[in-house]
Amino acid sequence: MSFAGGATGYDQPLAYNWDFDNDGITDSTKKMPSYTYTGKGTYTVKLTVSDSDGSIDSLTKKAYISVSPRVFTTTVNVSGSGSVTSSPSGISCSTNCSKSYEEGTPVTLTAAPLPGNEVASWTGCDSSGGNQCVISMNADRTVSVKFTRARSNLKWGKPRADLEYEFRITVTDSSGSSPEYVRLFLAQRSDPDVDNFYFYDMICGSDFVSGSQCSYHTKLGPAGVHKFYFEAKMRSAAVLRYPASDYLTGPETRLLTGLNLVGIPRDLAGSQMGSLIAFDSSTAYRWDSGTEYYGDISSVNPVKTGEGYFVEKQSSVLPEHGGLGDISSPEFTYELSPGWNLISNPYSGNVLLNDIKVRKGSSEVLTWSEAVSNTWLTNAIYFYNGSDWGGTYGFSTGTDAACVPWTGYWMYLNMSDDIYSLVMPKP
Repeated sequence: MSFAGGATGYDQPLAYNWDFDNDGITDSTKKMPSYTYTGKGTYTVKLTVSDSDGSIDSLTKKAYISVSPRVFTTTVNVSGSGSVTSSPSGISCSTNCSKSYEEGTPVTLTAAPLPGNEVASWTGCDSSGGNQCVISMNADRTVSVKFTRARSNLKWGKPRADLEYEFRITVTDSSGSSPEYVRLFLAQRSDPDVDNFYFYDMICGSDFVSGSQCSYHTKLGPAGVHKFYFEAKMRSAAVLRYPASDYLTGPETRLLTGLNLVGIPRDLAGSQMGSLIAFDSSTAYRWDSGTEYYGDISSVNPVKTGEGYFVEKQSSVLPEHGGLGDISSPEFTYELSPGWNLISNPYSGNVLLNDIKVRKGSSEVLTWSEAVSNTWLTNAIYFYNGSDWGGTYGFSTGTDAACVPWTGYWMYLNMSDDIYSLVMPKP
């Protein structure tokens, strides 16, 4: 803002004292000053002029300057199934919308995915995390949010332990020949190496000329991360991989409300982990078959590979324990107690129930089906559905039944005449 003093007088020179906000403090002594108002409002300006013999005169103009703040526009672009609101209010839409705010205003945008969806990404934020994005209005801003289908074990808004996932890929060969194999490679690490992946053969259709859809169905335990890729070996001997490098990020399988039956498919020898480090929970229990009661977990009596635990949910997923290695031995032996046992898969790949063997004492091992025929075992493994589903149990049995990594299972040993052990093969 520019000002000009037009005073006249005989006793030169004249002295100018400008008070641009009438607060009693001189802001400039120039005849034609410039001044910048930094805050909005209405201002009274006072000019006092004195001549060389001490004569003084002043002029006050009340409510002379009116200052309005600069205004910038926020534009929000929404992609997918959800909506965005703002604080301060003004943004509320499920497609695209805009709102103007005063300069310097911090604006918090909150995304609300529709059921079964989640926030995939924010762009244009000063900072973002989860469902929120924060921007400061120092210029016109454009923010985009993308919603995708939720990659979690939520069904009807509740987490469920026995939810099945389907992995799919389309394979095309102009010759019409079926590949030697199409496989899903799956690991539960943020930064896996080749030895961390377990593969599963996928089932494909017959029309490879126009494209055959190949799929694999499985349950997933409550691991913090799943990484996967696909591989096909064609009849030409070419091996195709998708993606060509790196990995895809799979579903985040969340813990149930309340108690969960879990295990840790890592080499835990020497780790001496109590419940807080092992499960990110201060409340976890192991089963004592001798007393038929639950006991505590501590660094003195730590978690063990192959053992299952009841853990109370205090975080969404289990810790990854990426610093621990996998069990590399071709088979893992776990000693059973008479009655109920809480077990878990020691490997990071699915172990089929029918591939598990049972050893009595030091004698030769029997297959699972042979042990069941001898009435050693009850022919099922049981998993807990959680309080959201009535605190009920489900079970798996038959040729497709599998012990899934990160999940704990109940199983029942009918015998007490000798030492019995499960012998789990590396998948």
